[in-house]
Amino acid sequence: MLPDMPIGCWLPDMFERRRARRRERRPRPRKRRLAALLEMLEPRRLLTAELSYPEDPGDAAVTDLTLVAEAGGSDPFLRLYQTGTAHAVASVQLDDPDDVNVRIRRAAGADDFGDTLRIDLNTFGRLNAFVSGHGGVLDVDFDGGAEGPLGADDHLRAEGGGT
Repeated sequence: MLPDMPIGCWLPDMFERRRARRRERRPRPRKRRLAALLEMLEPRRLLTAELSYPEDPGDAAVTDLTLVAEAGGSDPFLRLYQTGTAHAVASVQLDDPDDVNVRIRRAAGADDFGDTLRIDLNTFGRLNAFVSGHGGVLDVDFDGGAEGPLGADDHLRAEGGGT
């Protein structure tokens, strides 16, 4: 049933009541949603000088090795020689600031031998300028590979009177 008043009178009155009710309501605080933001990182590469031996598969049976530092112009080299010989088994040039971290490891598939790594400290004076210019510490990590079925052990020996 409609009121006896013309529509123009009661229609605005009806909408005004709705507006008043809306004003009376207290505004609800908005809940802030925390969005999880993930940032893509660029691919990282291993920042070490990698010295994998043997470079030649024919040298897989060489187990007594000597690490020698050699001058190579402005950038020095680290070379692995078969101990007591001039036969180089592997080498790496230290030409990057992160090359003060050196990882020496036996190549995959040739890791069933017990290795002895001798570090010739008499030659490491050749690295002084390079190492002191890149943080002052040379970190050498030796990983001779998996132990063979007979339990062959790897050994590390520092030899000589150098620093």
